[in-house]
Amino acid sequence: MLKKIVFLLFFISGIFLTLTFAQTKNINKLHENDASGVPILLDQIVTITGEVTVTNQFGVIAHLQDPTGGVAVYDANFVSVVSIGDHVKISGKVTQYYGLTELKDVTILNHVPRTPTIEPQLITCFNIRIEGNYGIENLEGELIRINNVTVNTDNWNVSGSGTNYTLTDAAGSCEIRIDKDTDIANTVAPDTSKFDVIGVLSQFDYDSPFTDGYQLMPRFNEDIIWLSGPQLITKLEEKNITPNSMTIAWETATEASSIVMYGETDDYEINTIQINDAVTNHEVQLSGLMPATVYHVKVGSGDNSGTNYSSDLVVITGSDPSSTGEINVYFSKSVDHALAVSGNEAHGGQNLAQKFIDRVNAAKYSIDVCWYSWDIESVTDALIDAYNRRLRIRFIYDAHEETNYQYQVTRLKQAGINLIDDAFGNNDARKKIQHNKFAIFDARDETSFSDDWVWTGSLNMTNYTNYGINAAQNVIEIQDQALAKAYTIEFNEMWGSAENAPDAALSLFGFNKTDNTPHKFIISDKPVELYFCPSDRATSKIIDAVQSANKEIYFCVFAFTRIDLEQAMHERFTTLGTFQIRGVFDNDRDSLYNRWYPLHGSGDYAWDPPADVWLEKESGILHHKYMIIDAHRPTSDPIVITGCQNWSTSAETKNDENTLIIHDHAIANQYLQEFANRYHAAGGSSDLTDVELKSPAFPNTFKLKQNYPNPFNNRTTIEIFVPINSYVNLTIFNLMGEEVRAFDFGYCQPGQFKINWDGSNNTGQIVAGGIYFYRLNVVKSEQAVQIRKMIYLP
Repeated sequence: MLKKIVFLLFFISGIFLTLTFAQTKNINKLHENDASGVPILLDQIVTITGEVTVTNQFGVIAHLQDPTGGVAVYDANFVSVVSIGDHVKISGKVTQYYGLTELKDVTILNHVPRTPTIEPQLITCFNIRIEGNYGIENLEGELIRINNVTVNTDNWNVSGSGTNYTLTDAAGSCEIRIDKDTDIANTVAPDTSKFDVIGVLSQFDYDSPFTDGYQLMPRFNEDIIWLSGPQLITKLEEKNITPNSMTIAWETATEASSIVMYGETDDYEINTIQINDAVTNHEVQLSGLMPATVYHVKVGSGDNSGTNYSSDLVVITGSDPSSTGEINVYFSKSVDHALAVSGNEAHGGQNLAQKFIDRVNAAKYSIDVCWYSWDIESVTDALIDAYNRRLRIRFIYDAHEETNYQYQVTRLKQAGINLIDDAFGNNDARKKIQHNKFAIFDARDETSFSDDWVWTGSLNMTNYTNYGINAAQNVIEIQDQALAKAYTIEFNEMWGSAENAPDAALSLFGFNKTDNTPHKFIISDKPVELYFCPSDRATSKIIDAVQSANKEIYFCVFAFTRIDLEQAMHERFTTLGTFQIRGVFDNDRDSLYNRWYPLHGSGDYAWDPPADVWLEKESGILHHKYMIIDAHRPTSDPIVITGCQNWSTSAETKNDENTLIIHDHAIANQYLQEFANRYHAAGGSSDLTDVELKSPAFPNTFKLKQNYPNPFNNRTTIEIFVPINSYVNLTIFNLMGEEVRAFDFGYCQPGQFKINWDGSNNTGQIVAGGIYFYRLNVVKSEQAVQIRKMIYLP
């Protein structure tokens, strides 16, 4: 009998313990923190119930909410099996990640699929600003809404895992974070137009007591609610640039009228053009403009519900016709002329310091120099001689470098040349570097436009062993009035003045700078883009160029740690069956974030198969920062990306850098000649005469890809993936549903197929500009009927 009583007691105790363990807690209990901002329940197993408000929109972080609060759930399995609106009961361990309370190691105890019922709580920016005060978290993890806000960007540009912007309403300001995994990333933002926004409140705070760093995270495009007027779905773009005119283009989600305001200031004092025709694709020509002149442009699109306006766009007209557009590229190491297009032999084995001295000696009016490392006596002598010839000289250098070894900077100062570093005025140089290497010649006078030169590239002006002129370097010099003016605007922002004397009160470096320079130029019929770091988000522009690649990417790079850039390259590599990526890295792999490892096929996220990449083996470091896209394809928009920007987060977010993107087959061919010798010296075996085929990675379903380019005005390419033997055809039709052009592939074996359409119909006539649709049809395969939209702008 005694044994039975003891057993019964243990049985009852077990039930009691089980019930205690399984007792469901209100979610707000998880946000009760101690004096350090750490959850009181940290590392304890808890059970909660609630409705799912986020699934995979942020990757592997879901959210769950009950009537008392919300919480993040960091669990890949949970994310993969639930949908928004589902009602679940789960147990998991309470953890904290930079202030954010999370549940991990989750077990799903009950799961009932439901439609969403939770309405977001209406708050203001002020409520977010005071979240966490006195250790109280009222909103973290909950679905919330803020109405009538504006944001400090015209585009949700996202880099890394996500990017933060500032929301402003009548009550104040707060942070909004756009996660890279959402469909909001890199779409047009409402900017100065008021909108409502929904999202969950997250947190990222480096330090205890974890009462800061709260950020609203919208989940998808539907969480960004434009209040009135047509939604702008593309950014403004300047096109057809000439010395006296250009076209401003944008697109709206619905038909709308067009308003364009422009002037030499952001008062838009020159003119306002209003076009009442309701369209979705807007193109307005500005004429009567002056050559190489900076203009500010703002557009509006309106309908009966209201008008939405863009942010300010800074543009520049083409250079005066007397500007030659000459472009010279010089390499410090050898090149392979066997790959040269006839008459386009690259300049290899050059004395880059002497090339710079030659440009200094040819200057007649002004020289503005912005350089990271400067310590070559002969180059300094040339600048001092120019100063003694009464040229107007200004000089910017890096604050850290003078202390280390830049004696020649001291010589410039002693000669009487005005110079500043990036600690000048109110600037703080402790957390960044002034990493530019550019100079501008004769751009500050208005008497001649054929002598305005820009010099830039990877070269540090030093002659130390393995560095500077002894390393693998490239420089480019461009004679163009408009480009020189854009570089001068950037120089003046750092200088704080357009005059010879700097202004400490107005000097801006690093993250204090603004995106105030024009970005697009036409130089001798070559499209050229210019971006400065960190204000212009240059990495996103490099990614755009990568995503335009059709056949190959070659690169030589000193520092490459950006995961988003690597992922963009990997997408091209795995999606296009004949695509090749080849590269040479500097032989320094200390950083765990060096993208050499995955591209080489080792470490986390290793490429399989790996790319054709190598570590340099020549004397001197490999200091290049260049990429060549589609060098062998003259009709595929060959591109060279060069300048002084390392492909790193420091370059993207805080350092002063500059990047040029040049669309030209001849320039790409010159860089190809240099790449060939670096690649072969490092161990690469391809002859680089064309792109070899690798095993194609076709999807297991039929796929119709978006045409590129889109919009287009000459020719566009459409790609089709066919996984099985099929009868395949593609039809292009207009808005009326009328057939314009038909392409019949007949019976096809598995593979990748391309169509190049030049805007002609079935009889060979060029069709009118506008919106067209193209449809993939596979006989007896309903799943393969796919339709996409494209825009033709003849």
